[in-house]
Amino acid sequence: MSNATLEATVRTRRAALTLDVSLHIRAPWTVIFGPSGSGKTTLLRAIAGLVQCEESRIVLQGDDISTKPAHLRRIALVQQRSTLFPHMTAWENILFSLRKRGLFSNQPHAEMEEAAAWMEHFGVADTRTRMPREMSGGEQHRVEIVRAIMSRPALLLLDEAFNGTDSALRGSLIARLKTWQTQCGATILSVTHDVAEAYTAADEVVLLRDGIVTAQGSAAEVLLEERLHLQHTLGY
Repeated sequence: MSNATLEATVRTRRAALTLDVSLHIRAPWTVIFGPSGSGKTTLLRAIAGLVQCEESRIVLQGDDISTKPAHLRRIALVQQRSTLFPHMTAWENILFSLRKRGLFSNQPHAEMEEAAAWMEHFGVADTRTRMPREMSGGEQHRVEIVRAIMSRPALLLLDEAFNGTDSALRGSLIARLKTWQTQCGATILSVTHDVAEAYTAADEVVLLRDGIVTAQGSAAEVLLEERLHLQHTLGY
């Protein structure tokens, strides 16, 4: 399966920020990099169909999904803060997502085996019967990732999803997500302000500053521009 192509035009105003972005993404994993307040989260939520915009055109794999509701966009979003249901175990959270999206086939046992395999892959098989309050933050993140990928998205959005994890766990999660991506052919679009994460994950980096795209290209090219901009700003 080929990687999805994403075309996104988003124009909206949120408080003091005017977001005016036009993207055409072909890379398997693109990182949107920028400082806090640059519009990264708003952009992801607009692509997912979770915010109303003055102008929004989203084309995924050649399909214009601009007017489709969020649950029909074949997009999954993993956020920085946990959205696991607190009254459900890890396993129940994952299966609830499948049922809600109508993804159980006439052979639900196969889907359950797949979910169990991905829990093993992401190192959270032993959280199966635990409630979210009984998990560490890193375990919650990994369960949310499994829940997201079990929805079989064409596009996986990660909104600072690795924030708060140490470098070893972050590197492990990125590697495991790339294994999943190779098998499933989905595109990943993530946001971060962490340079090391951008270098580790990205096939391509989009630099977002003050609501506009100021650069797009390889991590080496784009983040060099960011370092030069910082040096210029600081006067050295």
